[in-house]
Amino acid sequence: MFGDDLALMVLLVFMFGASYLLHFLLDRFHLPSLLAPLLVGLMFRFIPQASWVGIYASSDELGVLSRLGIMLLIFLVGVRIDVDEFKRQSLNMISIAILNILFSTLIGMFVLLCYGYPVLISALISSALATVAEATIAPILDELDVIRSRSANLILGPGILDDVLEIATASIASVMIGGRGAFNSSMIFIGIVVLFALATLFHRLILPTLASLEVEARSYSLTMLMIVVALIFTVISEYFSLGLLLGAVTAGIVFQRFISKFDGNGECIKLLRALAYGFLGPIFFFTIGLSITPESIVKSAMLTLWLVLANFAGKFASTMIVGFHVKMNWKEVVIVGMGLSAKFSMGIIPAQMLYSAGLIDEALFTSYVGVSTITTITIPFTLSYIVKRWRENIINP
Repeated sequence: MFGDDLALMVLLVFMFGASYLLHFLLDRFHLPSLLAPLLVGLMFRFIPQASWVGIYASSDELGVLSRLGIMLLIFLVGVRIDVDEFKRQSLNMISIAILNILFSTLIGMFVLLCYGYPVLISALISSALATVAEATIAPILDELDVIRSRSANLILGPGILDDVLEIATASIASVMIGGRGAFNSSMIFIGIVVLFALATLFHRLILPTLASLEVEARSYSLTMLMIVVALIFTVISEYFSLGLLLGAVTAGIVFQRFISKFDGNGECIKLLRALAYGFLGPIFFFTIGLSITPESIVKSAMLTLWLVLANFAGKFASTMIVGFHVKMNWKEVVIVGMGLSAKFSMGIIPAQMLYSAGLIDEALFTSYVGVSTITTITIPFTLSYIVKRWRENIINP
């Protein structure tokens, strides 16, 4: 009855309309508005009559809008990151990232070995499960206005660092199935160098030059410039397989000084936040909700449960060790451990590759998706609730 483009717009009408109505309920519980489209996506998946949504949900158009949404959300996170605090916590971030990978991989391996899976497959899937879905958590922490806190940095930092692990596990999976050209891990180092050089060039030359040319800075022209720079960094980061997040957050950090000089009243940031949190960001969270399948929770329930427990055990063990060393209060430990436990990141790619090649069975792949599903459903809401309750213990630990 409808063409594809018109049907996609009708789908967006339902999504935005339902999200708008749902935000009244979320406001009563002081939950972020971005959780509304995630819930709407879940509703579509759990309603049998709405099975047709999957056809349009997988469309290229919605995918592009979704990626633009997370790019803007992460760019805004980069703009608001406290760089000095980020530097102060760098050693703690690295420590948590390393310990998380170590504990999560070893505990996950033990579970999978007990189920009879080979050592290499167990190690690969467990390391993929060790990664953090920081792209989902960061916008929520930003909307809750705690993105500059130590807890937020200790979630975001390890999440960025383990992107290297995501690429490495995908590379190994690619080699195992004979597709050596699918991922080129040797490009990582070159990509990081190029991204750093580009950030330095923009920070020291391009943005100061543009600042000297700006006679009367208009909010819409500065907003356009921010979007252009965010796109440039994101394209470079994606080209070198560094992931979308690293490019977008770097662009935001680079823009901090420029924005403080020309956008003192915050007009440009208000425009970008309205675009990110009111239009493109909800589409990203809507696609996350649509990605969750009810079947993945039911199938292989026991293996899924053990992997969920392994996921939480690895994350909280690493957080407690570092937290004890830096004298974090127990509420900070809970928040960081919870934030690190979110899944649905790039780590699902190697699992999908191995399953498609027949190297892992349906039970293991379904359990992997099940872990991602359970953490995606529970963690954003739980984290939002406890951050609201313990806000003072996070901002002033």
